[in-house]
Amino acid sequence: MVPTSANAPAQQTTAKPPFNAYTVNPEHYRDLNQKVKFATGYAMIEIEPFPRLKIMEIGRFCLENVKVGIPEDAVCRIYIEEYVKHIMQITHETPHILQLERRLGTDCIEVFIEQFGRLMHVIDMMREDKLWEVDKLSEDDIVFLQRAATPYEELEAFEKVETKVIKPLLK
Repeated sequence: MVPTSANAPAQQTTAKPPFNAYTVNPEHYRDLNQKVKFATGYAMIEIEPFPRLKIMEIGRFCLENVKVGIPEDAVCRIYIEEYVKHIMQITHETPHILQLERRLGTDCIEVFIEQFGRLMHVIDMMREDKLWEVDKLSEDDIVFLQRAATPYEELEAFEKVETKVIKPLLK
């Protein structure tokens, strides 16, 4: 007997939807089965019991915070959004903490979380300084940018200087 569509077993596709950093629920990353470390190995840094949850919370907060007061086409906003989404994607795909530390390029996830959390302050500073408003550069900024555009060989500070022969102190 050839199976027909009526008596064929139902095939369910369990393809995961693509990862979306804006709709992620950080609570899904509360890993109760992970072993908790006894110490980080760093002074003054406490153990984070749910590091994946913490990374996702910081990421969601950063993605929401960068939208406020920073134009969508500002390069600084685009960079922050892409960086945060990349970190969240790695965290989403990597369930084990040691593997996550390796993929994030750190030897201690707690140190990474502390540094990642500082991104919130960077966003606030970007909003205050309005980095996307190029026409509000100070004279010092303009001089700096002009010097930065000058090729290395043409800078005055790096002109060839005559060297004097120094007599050896010890014979």
